[in-house]
Amino acid sequence: MTEAVIFMWTCETPTRPKRPQPFFFLIDLAPTFTVVTVTWSLCNDLTGTCDGFWEYDLDMSRSNMGWTELMNVPSAYGDGGYARENGVRYMDYISLTVDAVDNGGQEYKTSKQEKWYITEELPAPTDMEDDLLVWYLEDLMGDLDAAKAEQDEGAGDAASLEARVLELQAKLDLACEDPRADCPTEEVQGSADNVSEGLNMNVIYILIAVLVIAALLGLMFMRGGNGPDVEEMKWNESSLPVHDSVANSMYGGAQDIFQQPVAPPPAPAGPPLPPGGLPAGWSMEQWVHYGQQYLNQLQHQQ
Repeated sequence: MTEAVIFMWTCETPTRPKRPQPFFFLIDLAPTFTVVTVTWSLCNDLTGTCDGFWEYDLDMSRSNMGWTELMNVPSAYGDGGYARENGVRYMDYISLTVDAVDNGGQEYKTSKQEKWYITEELPAPTDMEDDLLVWYLEDLMGDLDAAKAEQDEGAGDAASLEARVLELQAKLDLACEDPRADCPTEEVQGSADNVSEGLNMNVIYILIAVLVIAALLGLMFMRGGNGPDVEEMKWNESSLPVHDSVANSMYGGAQDIFQQPVAPPPAPAGPPLPPGGLPAGWSMEQWVHYGQQYLNQLQHQQ
C-alpha cells in the first residue's frame, strides 16, 4: 500500500455550539482514484473515551472540486443519535484515516491517524452569549446523565466515575447561577433534594402533633366548661318516664300497666287430682297427659 496526502482541513471556531466542518481535496499529483473511504472518530482527550465513529465513501464525481462535511459524527453506541448532539467540547479531537484504490487497482492507506484537537477553552458562563450558554447547559446535563447512568450500571472505574460526576455537577451548579440559565430544579439541587425532603416530612409530623395536642386541649376545655350542667342532668327516680303522667296519657293510660304486678304463670292443665294426690310414681307432667285415663280405669274397677 502507498501513503498519499489527499486532503486539507479547515474548522469553524470551537467556542460556538457548532460542529467542525472539514474541507479537503486531491493534490495535482494524486492518481486517479476510483474509491476513497474515509473513517472519522470523535474522542475526548480528558475522558479517554471515543464516542463517535463514521465511515463512508466519498463521491468521486467531486474529485475536481473537493469535499466538505459537517461533522455530524454518529454515536459509537449504535443508538441512532450523534456523538455530540450540541457540538464539540474542550479537548475533543477528531481523527481521520483514508483508504483508497486507483484506476490501476493500486491500494493506498494513511500510515497513521491524523488528529485535530479542540484546544480553546470555553469562556466562563457569565461571559457566554445566550445561545452558547443554552448549548453549554444542555451539554453539561447530557454528560451528567450519561455519567450517572454508567454509575448505576456499575460500568468503568467507580472512583473515576464518581470524580467525573462531581466535576460535572460543580460545573452545572456554577452555570445555573447565571440568571439567564433555565435549569431544572432537580438538576440544580442534586443530592440536597433528599435532605430537603426529610426536613419537609419532619415539619409535617410536627404540624400534625401540634394539631392533635390543640384538639385534645379543646376537648378538655369544653368538658371543663360543661361540668356543672353534667352534674345537674343525673337521673333520679322521679324523672323516669313511668312517673310522667303527660307522657303516659299519650299511650292511653300506660301508667296503670306499668304499676300492675306480674301475673304468675298458669297452672298446668289436666284432670283434678284424686283425694290421695298424685298416684305413687307419677309426675305432674304424666298426670296432665294420662291422668284422665287413670281416673276412668279407677272408676271402671269400682
